[in-house]
Formats: sequence, structure tokens, C-alpha cells
Amino acid sequence: MTFVIAIFRGFLNLIYALFKLLPVRDKITLISRQSDFPSEDFLMLKAEIEKQSPKTEVKILSKKLRKSPGALISYIGHIFVQMYHIATSKTVVLDSYCIAVSVLKQRRSLRVVQIWHAMGALKRFGLSILGEEEGSDPKLAKAMRMHRNYTYVLASGKACVKPFAEAFGCIEKSVVIGSLPRVDRLMSEDIKQHTIDKIFGKYQELKQAKDFDKKIIVYAPTYRKHKDISVEIEDLINKISSEDRIIVIKKHPLMKLCIEDRPGVIVDDTFSTEEMLYIADCVIADYSAIVFEAALLNKPMCFYAFDLDEYMASRSFYLDYEKDMPGAICKDVDEVETVLKDFRFDLEAVRNFAHNYVEKTEGVTKELANLVLMDN
Repeated sequence: MTFVIAIFRGFLNLIYALFKLLPVRDKITLISRQSDFPSEDFLMLKAEIEKQSPKTEVKILSKKLRKSPGALISYIGHIFVQMYHIATSKTVVLDSYCIAVSVLKQRRSLRVVQIWHAMGALKRFGLSILGEEEGSDPKLAKAMRMHRNYTYVLASGKACVKPFAEAFGCIEKSVVIGSLPRVDRLMSEDIKQHTIDKIFGKYQELKQAKDFDKKIIVYAPTYRKHKDISVEIEDLINKISSEDRIIVIKKHPLMKLCIEDRPGVIVDDTFSTEEMLYIADCVIADYSAIVFEAALLNKPMCFYAFDLDEYMASRSFYLDYEKDMPGAICKDVDEVETVLKDFRFDLEAVRNFAHNYVEKTEGVTKELANLVLMDN
């Protein structure tokens, strides 16, 4: 396999050498394989770059990497599109691993900024989990030169510098403190109110819940790569459902969940989890980075970590999960119900958690655009 990859890498570099004969333009290319559509972070960054530097061309390339044979062939074709734009750009911004950036021999003048798609440093990822159950094969990662050629890596706080340097295989001096553009939107009172109005417009039962002082519980479970947790989710819903609560389920995009709306339960796929945080009276999470956005909004939290020991064995964390998470760690549904029934939360711990892991909460899109445009 590594021999085949080496041949493929050599072929790509041969083609890429021809692309590098083209002139470099005043262009910044944003590349993601997280989705087929531009992320909120990319759209906000693009708008700010164009505001600061109207003559700079900004190109967004978004295509999700899927594992079916047809999808892989399609993605290989997309790699050639990426190669053209990388070769003719001054700067490339990534929010995930990009094959074309890492495996190819880049111009010395090319600047690559990795902003990653999740804030904070919670569960270990990237080069930190090579060879582990949820990580990549070390030989494959080496052959694909995973996470190479970065000029800067964005991290949301000093507590994230060492973990991100480890995850991306770079020196700590390359890690820059800064938040993702979505933080500007998250902290905007105008956007908050507009979003709440849209949510209440779609879900009258949520508006009525607020009017009649019912608690809105937003549950955002993490995707498990090798495990279906539908039964555990169903058990939780059955346990915590009550007349004085509405539960909003925000599943991970990769998660297959056969749970339908019913009285007191909404399985939402219209709004983002971040948007639903605005109306939450309490957030139930487990190992998702959404905890950082929830902490920024000072939301009460508890953690339904029924498989914590198993998860730690297969992936683990950068922090001390049981000590550092800003809320009760619940191993079963009865413990979650107790937390919700008492409804007593340490919001000071939530604020401290937010401050430790997300240091910048104002003007972050402008600051990131400044970094991207540096020496442009």
C-alpha cells in the first residue's frame, strides 16, 4: 500500500510541477473536506478578506471526502482542481487535512494557515492518535505526509497550544492564538435575537416552552466511529422526558439515528447546534467540542458519559475529563435526571472553562483576516 501511495504521490508532484509554472496571483484559497458547502467560518473569513483587500481574489473549495469507490474517484479529480488553485495562490487556508497541501512539494513562498474546524482542545485528534482505534494507521499517515507544510496553526487559547502542536506535528512557535470567525456571530446580540426569532418561528412548541417556563434541553451527542449509540440516546430521552421540559436532539452529521419527533422531543436538522445553544436552558454533551461554544454563552451543562472508560481507551483527551469539564459527569440516565431535577449548576466553572480555552471573543474574524493577508 505504501508503495502504491509513493507512486501516486510522485505522479501528483509531476503534474504539480507543471501547475507551478503558472504565475502566482493575488489570490487566497480556502479548502475544506468537511462538507460540500462552504462553512460559516470560511464565508465570514472570505467577506472580511474582501473588505480589507478588495483586489484579492478569494476562492473557496469545499468537497466532502467520502469512502465509496465513486466518491473517491470524484475526489481525486477534485485534488487536481485544488492543485491548480494552490499553485496559483499566495496563501491557502485549511480547516481540515488536505492531501494536496501535505503530500506535494510547495513553493517556499506559499503560506498555509490551518484553522481547524473545532475550537478548544478536548478529545485527541490528528497525529496525537496515530495507531489508536479512532486514529489513522501510522504507516498510512507517514506515506500521506499527514499535516505537513503548515506555516501557522490557529488555536483558541494558550491551553490549546501544546495539544495542537502535537496534533499537527509542528513546533509551538507556529501555533497562533485566535478564535474561529463563528465566535463573532455567536457573541453578537443582534444575530442571537434574529436566530431565536427564526427558531421560534419554526418550532412554536419551543416558543411556548419559554412562555410557560418549561426547560429547553439541548442534547448534542458525539459521533462514535465504531459504535451505534441509538439505544443509549433512546434510554436518555425516555428517562428525562417530562411535561416541564422539551428536549432538542442535535446529532452529529455522520450519526445515523432512528429517533423521530414526538411530544416533548424535537430532532432538529434545520438549525446548527451553535444556533440551538441560544435557546438552551441546559446543554447535555459528552465528548463534543460544542462544549466550548456552550461555555462562551455561559450555558449550564452536564455530560452523559455512559461509555467514558471505553472512550478514553480508544481516543482519550488532552485535558483531565472528570476534573476539568464544567459540569456533572453522569455515567447513567438516572444521574442525568437527578442533575436536571435539581437544576443547580456552577456557572463560575463554566466561565472559567470558557476563558481558559477561548481567549479571544471580539473582532476575531478581522484578526484572522489580518493573519491570512500578512505579507500578501
